[in-house]
Amino acid sequence: MKKLVLICLACLSCKEIPKKKEVKAITPNVSTQIKAAQSVTGLQDSSITEEEFLQAFSAYQNPFTPDSAKFSSIHGKTSLPLKSGVHVFTNNNGVPYDENIEIYKYRGQFESVKSYLVEVHLYEDNFFLLINKNSGNIDTLNGFPYFSADHRRIFSSQYNPYETYDDMPPPTQDAELYMVNSTGVKQVTRRPFKFFINGACWKDNNTLYLKTSSDQGSTDFTYRILVVKQ
Repeated sequence: MKKLVLICLACLSCKEIPKKKEVKAITPNVSTQIKAAQSVTGLQDSSITEEEFLQAFSAYQNPFTPDSAKFSSIHGKTSLPLKSGVHVFTNNNGVPYDENIEIYKYRGQFESVKSYLVEVHLYEDNFFLLINKNSGNIDTLNGFPYFSADHRRIFSSQYNPYETYDDMPPPTQDAELYMVNSTGVKQVTRRPFKFFINGACWKDNNTLYLKTSSDQGSTDFTYRILVVKQ
């Protein structure tokens, strides 16, 4: 009887353990998503006080969990578990040329929309990716995302040193608004400004408060309100 049990255990140990499905990373089309040349109006700008900004900023809760150490890069690869397998981002440290640099860094996750956040650094660009844990869908955001309280809108902004707009010389700070739907994220508004954004928060689902300055790295802070036009 003991021999029979040992034989059965040996047979079970010989079974092949199923491997996780590995999905290779797809480099996003940066030229179309990051360098959109058309300015879309939809954000009205006016001033507020520092006190108003600080009050809204202290009350605002961006549903972001900054657990960057959870999926840190190992041997140049960042692996994120998905419902359908594992998505792997592979770094390129500039081979064969500096222009080929691609560095992926996991920053955290937005559990409210079941998505990971990955920061991407290229030779002359940087942006963020939202990766849906269930579908594996990847959306590109030009800056760090700030979710509205109802999780239906995302605000982000990016410093833009390039000559992008006919009526506004560089550099600009490009403010962008995205809508969240069942299939992912869609950019609906983009507007360049000549001030630079140092902090942001949603006061309500239609109103953003900003901490701004006249130049990148400057400390002459002013405070502004952006209202989403319906």
